[in-house]
Amino acid sequence: MKRLLLLLVLILTLTVTAATAGDASVVLCFPGGPGSTADAQPVVDRFMAQLSKEMGWKDAKGVYFNQMSTCKHAYKDHAATLVMVPLNVYLEVRTSWKLNPIVLMNNKESSGQFHVITKTASCSGCLKGQTVTTGLKMSNNFLSRVAFDGKLQVGKGFTLKRTRSPIRAIKSVLKDKAIAAIVNDAQRRSLKGLPGTEEINTIISGPKLPGAIVASVGKPAPALKKVLLGLCKAQKELCKEMRITGFGKVDSARLKSLEEKLK
Repeated sequence: MKRLLLLLVLILTLTVTAATAGDASVVLCFPGGPGSTADAQPVVDRFMAQLSKEMGWKDAKGVYFNQMSTCKHAYKDHAATLVMVPLNVYLEVRTSWKLNPIVLMNNKESSGQFHVITKTASCSGCLKGQTVTTGLKMSNNFLSRVAFDGKLQVGKGFTLKRTRSPIRAIKSVLKDKAIAAIVNDAQRRSLKGLPGTEEINTIISGPKLPGAIVASVGKPAPALKKVLLGLCKAQKELCKEMRITGFGKVDSARLKSLEEKLK
């Protein structure tokens, strides 16, 4: 009788495992990102439907959040198996969330360089004792050690004022309410067409950095890597809706070196 019960438990366990093995719970976490969870959901649903089709998943879900506090709750509440996060978030939570990078997610909003822009033509020491502003939702530690690779000690020697939006940070400089602003590539491109931006100069630029990262929680996901690397070639419009220009291979050694900079 005991053997029969054990056999039934084993069969049930294998059945449940087989039914849920293809499932995925994806958290898209982009602090300061555009829109809202509700606005993004229809696009995320279409993306997940296509990804599920490629992967053979039966019950996969994805949710987008643009506040770090909400992301952390979602990671636990949704029992995330995959995350899509910008570099600064990945470096912050990689160890605690047990992340294994799969591919880079390239988009214009999160990849490239960081810059200090100002109306001052010559700025040797011009930041000292002044107000510098930014709309970036990133820690001073990340900005100093990774974004600017030690060229700028963010928040030291000057007052850093954070704004709700990048455009407010830029306008603060244009209106002489701040001596400079810290921006990324996408924000610097947005200067084009704004009145007064012809006076703006870039005085410090950091190294070119990886963009967002798709990572599995716990276990590596080699099958997903292959699917994602080819996804945007076949689904250009879908990726465009997701604001993704493509997926690329991860340089694990580079990510490791950037992680070391934060220690």
